[in-house]
Amino acid sequence: MTVTPFPFGLPTGIPIDSLREHAKELLKSVQAGDAAALDRVKPYFRDPAGVTLQRIQLVIARERGFSSWRKLKDFAHARDELIEQKGKSLEDRRTFNSKEITEKNAVISPIVKRMADSAGAEDADPTVRRCSFCFKRQDRVWKFIAGSANYICDECVETCTGLVDDDRSGQALGPQEGLHCDFCGKHVREVRTVIAGAGTNICDQCVELCVTIITEGTQADSR
Repeated sequence: MTVTPFPFGLPTGIPIDSLREHAKELLKSVQAGDAAALDRVKPYFRDPAGVTLQRIQLVIARERGFSSWRKLKDFAHARDELIEQKGKSLEDRRTFNSKEITEKNAVISPIVKRMADSAGAEDADPTVRRCSFCFKRQDRVWKFIAGSANYICDECVETCTGLVDDDRSGQALGPQEGLHCDFCGKHVREVRTVIAGAGTNICDQCVELCVTIITEGTQADSR
């Protein structure tokens, strides 16, 4: 079993505190003249030797797709709130009825909007359905697959397929106790691979099912 981070935002297994510590370590490496550390800073600042901790934090935020460290922090706090809300109904995740899904969406949608705002996908409507991995609106993607209060677009299915096919990339987070697929509810120990998004996770079996749904839909559209 493998847990691999989705290459956008801040995956479930990366707390903001660990990024703060990473920023301090990166600053020390830059000040020590470490070549790899300097290469990370150069795309953002002409004089890496004179950077401060705040600028190092900006580098880390930009590397993860955020315009500022504050946006990254806002995203992380919303993500943690999303995880908390999902955890409250963990035992019932396989038995939601339509009313419960609607109620769950009413709580989760505003949190997801905050995450979308922080990631640069701003929109005035907090009730619009978004991909749980890239935060694109449903009407901005080609295919949109719904789980129980979780969604994934065709573009993210393609990304996840690549991660599942190559889970030897060295980016694995390692097994995490309590981690489940948010689409089928299976624990990380029950599947081969889990892609850890920002508060939403999907297993290799559900990725394969999504590919099938998209493929069958494409074939139907062409008839």
